[in-house]
Amino acid sequence: MDNDISKKTFIITKENKAIIYDWYDKKYLQNDDFKELIVGFSIEADANSKASIWRTFIWIKENKVYFFISWAKTQQEMIDYVEEFWIEKNNILMVDGWPSSQYSSINEDKTFYWKWWVPQFFIVW
Repeated sequence: MDNDISKKTFIITKENKAIIYDWYDKKYLQNDDFKELIVGFSIEADANSKASIWRTFIWIKENKVYFFISWAKTQQEMIDYVEEFWIEKNNILMVDGWPSSQYSSINEDKTFYWKWWVPQFFIVW
């Protein structure tokens, strides 16, 4: 995390409060009040921005976490989409757009993963 790519940090505190901070700081890893921490991109970062690929944007409002997931969109198409919901783009964290953006579900006790053999995913409870 020591490069210049614009980042955001998604945090769940021990009190189960969801927060998105601009950028990333190593001190977040040492904060005992934080239970979970995921570093993603700011939507200003170039994450293969012009390619139409899997995308995941994360937004928090009133301690609810919203996922905007697309099978094939450019970064700008995703930005346009969330802005249609009147969401300010500076409140969005972007996940990289590859395996971390894959869809998975459980149906009849079978786990379905879209096109990736080794998925990465958030577990939402």
